[in-house]
Amino acid sequence: MATDLVATLTHYKEEEAVEIVGGRLDAGEDPDAILDDARRAVEVIREGYAHSKYSMPDVVHSGEMLRAITDMVKPERGHEHGLKRLVKVVFCTVSGDINEIG
Repeated sequence: MATDLVATLTHYKEEEAVEIVGGRLDAGEDPDAILDDARRAVEVIREGYAHSKYSMPDVVHSGEMLRAITDMVKPERGHEHGLKRLVKVVFCTVSGDINEIG
C-alpha cells in the first residue's frame, strides 16, 4: 500500500491519494507510516526536480498535497499518541524593540 501512495502522489492524483490515506486510517494503520510515505513521495518529486523531471509548480503542488494529507492524518496522530495541549506559548517583544518581531 505504501508504494501505491507514493506512486499516486508522484503522478499528482490527489483525489486518489486522499482515498488511499482515508482507507489506511480506517484500517487502523499507524499515522506516522502514512506520513513517511507521503514524505517519500515529496522527496521523489524533489529529486526529480533536481534532474529536470519535474518543474517548480510540480514541487509546489507536491507540498500542497502533503499539507492535505497531513491535515487528514494529524487528528489521528494526536489521538494515537494520546497527546493533548498542555500550555499555550506566546512570543512577544516590547514595542519599539530593535528586533521588531513582536
